[in-house]
Amino acid sequence: MKQIIMTLISLVIAAFLVGCEGNGKITRQNFEKIKEGVTEAEVTDILGKPTGSETVAEFKGKKIEGKVWQVPGIKIIAAFSNDGKLSVKSIEIE
Repeated sequence: MKQIIMTLISLVIAAFLVGCEGNGKITRQNFEKIKEGVTEAEVTDILGKPTGSETVAEFKGKKIEGKVWQVPGIKIIAAFSNDGKLSVKSIEIE
């Protein structure tokens, strides 16, 4: 019984750690696959679900929000136009 409990605890900890590391899709290689004009759904297929959002610009008092995909050491930001297509992307690597 003790062995089963220890195994279950190990599995829970491993699942938590994998979740903290991200989905493995947030990479420079996948960033390079994202081309101007692709849809937000296509970017999500490549990078997975966004981890957040942030203001990427302000124009005439209107904030332009971008989607963020981030894991330790890498941050990808993508902004989409009104028609839902990628207009700007950036990557920060530490």
